[in-house]
Amino acid sequence: MTPPPPPGPRPFGPLLAELRAARGWSQQRVAAELCAAASVPTLTRHEVSRWERQRRLPGDFWCGWLAVVLGVPGELLAGAAARSRRLGVAPAAADPAGSRARPARLTATSRRPGAMPDRPGRPAPTSPSPRPGALSPRPGAPAAGPGRRRARRAGAGGGRDRRGPASVVRVTHAAPVSPVDRAGLRQRIDKALTEFLAGQRGWLTTLDDGLVPVAEAIEAFVLGGGKRLRPAFGYWGYRGAGGVDSDQVVAALAALEFVQASALIHDDLMDRSDTRRGEPAVHRRFAARHRAAGWSGDPDGFGDAAAILLGDLCLVWSDELLHSAGLDPHTVARARPVFDEMRTEVTVGQYLDVLTQATGDTSLERAGKVARYKSAKYTVERPLLLGAALAGAPAEVHAAYSAYGLPLGEAFQLRDDVLGVFGDPERTGKPAGDDLREGKRTYLVAAALEALDDAGRDLLLGGLGDPGLDAAGVARLRELITVSGALERTERRITALTESALAALTTVDLDTEAHQSLVDLAIAATRRTD
Repeated sequence: MTPPPPPGPRPFGPLLAELRAARGWSQQRVAAELCAAASVPTLTRHEVSRWERQRRLPGDFWCGWLAVVLGVPGELLAGAAARSRRLGVAPAAADPAGSRARPARLTATSRRPGAMPDRPGRPAPTSPSPRPGALSPRPGAPAAGPGRRRARRAGAGGGRDRRGPASVVRVTHAAPVSPVDRAGLRQRIDKALTEFLAGQRGWLTTLDDGLVPVAEAIEAFVLGGGKRLRPAFGYWGYRGAGGVDSDQVVAALAALEFVQASALIHDDLMDRSDTRRGEPAVHRRFAARHRAAGWSGDPDGFGDAAAILLGDLCLVWSDELLHSAGLDPHTVARARPVFDEMRTEVTVGQYLDVLTQATGDTSLERAGKVARYKSAKYTVERPLLLGAALAGAPAEVHAAYSAYGLPLGEAFQLRDDVLGVFGDPERTGKPAGDDLREGKRTYLVAAALEALDDAGRDLLLGGLGDPGLDAAGVARLRELITVSGALERTERRITALTESALAALTTVDLDTEAHQSLVDLAIAATRRTD
């Protein structure tokens, strides 16, 4: 007869499952919270599942961060892990490479600044904690020490401190101020957009009162949301290349938000999406206006036509804002080829996306090309190169920015693909599983189709692109993608691409503050949940 287990704390796995369920979190949510809190983007939900099933245990590093994100005493989890080890259930898993701090010493009320926002049930932070981990440095890279150059504090005087090619890439804990908010950037971008749109509204309303809804819709779309990542990449690319800060540069880079607005308005129309950022998509907004007014003709046709025209108008305004921002004409002319090529790439990328859905091409190669031209290049690489061109940067800076921007842009799109299938609608602002209903041939879907057997492929293809797919159908397709290993494969690729991008930053001499901001932007872009 097996003797009963000795009295003491509960085993780790059941305790973790209970704490997670009490918060209504999925295993994927726990993994995302841990990655965000610890600045180590490599943990997946599969590892959390292994912890709960006691296939293996977390080491002190993850045990400590679990206590932080779950808002429980570290001693509770440490005791449960010790009990599981005594019972011989599982060996302790190794801590991530490069981790040095012992977050198990943290209490539930000490959380590093910049971690996920406080939520009900989680104590507020009282003091910063040491950075608990980092991506591994490049093999053979020198260790940081007194002889290494240190980044100057923001606002310090003196000569420009720079980070040379030998610097080690280290993802420090996320700073209290997001890179999009440093130097007052978000507020300055919004100010430039608000002032420009006020001028456009004035012009439109003098032309015809019927254009007031057009002005209102574009204002709501552009000013009502958006991460401002593209102008942020452009700005820190400009600063990294030695550009001198000015409001005129910020206004010129804010033009990227109109390129983004144009792409999203048209994308929602082509995908027949109902919402964007939790609000009706532009074509739905104008169709509803037509119905409410009782106008003649087809309301949906009117909405579609309005969305096409508003998207075109945003693209026109991107050009106008770039040229009217107040920069020297020679500077604008230097950046113009990058801006033109970016807008061409995103447009043909959209067409390739539509073509791929029509032809049913499910290859990974095709999915990668669509992602690269539809999103990756115009999200990261081209904004960086636009900033570099405005600063008059040399060829080696342009090369380094491309080596950083291309893999990072692809990783950004892969994260978008994951969120399109597994994202929380309250965070993404779009219905759960929308990409499945739209039949998106993403890398995630292509990887699943490649790995599944014939029966699994038939099931996935049978539901993919079905606009009537209900919640149960979405759950079935999610399960197919998960069991195929495609989700884990995509997460691994996101991590590898991000590390490749960060390594590229070590090959060029950049302003230190800009270098760190580009590192932080990379992490923010690939670990987002919206």
